[in-house]
Amino acid sequence: MKIRFLSIGFLSVSLLSASFVSLKLFEIHIHWPTSSEVKRDPPPVVTNPVPPSERQIEPPVRINFQRGRTGETISGNIAGRRNYVLRAKEGQHLSAAVSSANGCIVFGSGTTTVTFRTVKGDNWLGLVNNCGAQSTFSVTVSIL
Repeated sequence: MKIRFLSIGFLSVSLLSASFVSLKLFEIHIHWPTSSEVKRDPPPVVTNPVPPSERQIEPPVRINFQRGRTGETISGNIAGRRNYVLRAKEGQHLSAAVSSANGCIVFGSGTTTVTFRTVKGDNWLGLVNNCGAQSTFSVTVSIL
């Protein structure tokens, strides 16, 4: 166990008369615990855990169009959530549609289609699996 101390002290000598000397010693001791002594609260107990489908966010995937193309279709599996990112110019028209065999996969907006005007640089599409079990999907994205 490590303990840290800070000690401050001084000695005062006073000559009150030829035969009487006064000595005073002052000391201050300060103790503080080291990091290993600090008491920490235990982690909270989770009594109602979040289902895996709501907490699994898979890493983002970049969509790249082949040279000369304005659209791309991507297929895969999602257990929870996944983001897709693609680069575009400002003001382009992006449209995307997702399909899955059991209808589990939708965009973050809760729909199976989205359309919007792009910003310059990265534009994001989020997919969510509402069924809780891994599901296959296909997304078609086009930019005009």
